[in-house]
Amino acid sequence: MTMNERNGVNNSEMIRRCREFSQWVNDNDLIDLGCSAPEHTWFRGNSPETFKSARLDRGLANEEWRMRFGEGAVRNLPKAASDHCPIIVSTTGFAPIPTATKPFRFQAAWMNHAKFHEFVFENWKSNAPIVPFLKEFAGKLQKWNKDEFYNIFQKKSELWARLEGVQSILASGRQSHLIKLEAKLRREMDEVLNAEEMLWFQKSRMDAIRDGNRNTKFFHLSTIIRRRRNRIDSLMDENETWVHEADGVRKLVMDYWSTLFQEEESEAQGSALLWRYFPDIPTVEREKISRPFASCEILAALKDMQPFKAPGPDGFSTNFLPKVLGSCAA
Repeated sequence: MTMNERNGVNNSEMIRRCREFSQWVNDNDLIDLGCSAPEHTWFRGNSPETFKSARLDRGLANEEWRMRFGEGAVRNLPKAASDHCPIIVSTTGFAPIPTATKPFRFQAAWMNHAKFHEFVFENWKSNAPIVPFLKEFAGKLQKWNKDEFYNIFQKKSELWARLEGVQSILASGRQSHLIKLEAKLRREMDEVLNAEEMLWFQKSRMDAIRDGNRNTKFFHLSTIIRRRRNRIDSLMDENETWVHEADGVRKLVMDYWSTLFQEEESEAQGSALLWRYFPDIPTVEREKISRPFASCEILAALKDMQPFKAPGPDGFSTNFLPKVLGSCAA
């Protein structure tokens, strides 16, 4: 699809073919499933002068397949007799699903609930230290979500079933109480569908809701593609061996970062470098940059962040905190 998927002689004809194939994939609304292990699937040549390789084999899927098999993935296996690597497609992925408890994540859909602002007003402590209090508040939110809010997907299924039953009865004759009930159920369904759209929009990490009709499927698909693209199924160790087991991958990551930050310069060396390459800062300027942050500066920084991007370690997204902390006086 691109020249990065090829080693060997490159020319204008090959660039044209890559561009046309990439355009064909886009025109047919196909999604590249990516791959793990060796990226190239075709190798030929026994010397540096004759060696060529490329990614000639790949997995492509349409929207329906990707939505049905959210964990589906492709792995390229080592080649033996053939010059092509075999590829294997798994509808459930290759990495084992972790059993750890999911961390807290603030749901933007909560803010549209009729009783959410009342809950925040009753439970928010303005004078409490913000970091430990957010952990406490997250626990209360999870309980409120279970008791007062609803499971979006379960509620949606229940409403569909009730609507189907009411409309089946209405098809056999007019009944005023059922007409009113059907209208009420449709209003509730619209609220649930809005909440579902907001849920997948938040998970998709997109900047803004697209124009047009409800975009739940688009956001859901974007979320699946982003998760698969960011997921690490395997890593290559220092011996150029692919490691696929979850514990082995975790150990490689830990060892890499531990080694990277193991040796640090001494304080004397660091001071010498600073003194040598950076000018001296006047006392007045040094006091300005060393003073504690003002509340309005923190609030302004929060408002400048994208509201639905990745949440912080506490699980809260930036579309919630500015509204709670309030505005700063000019």
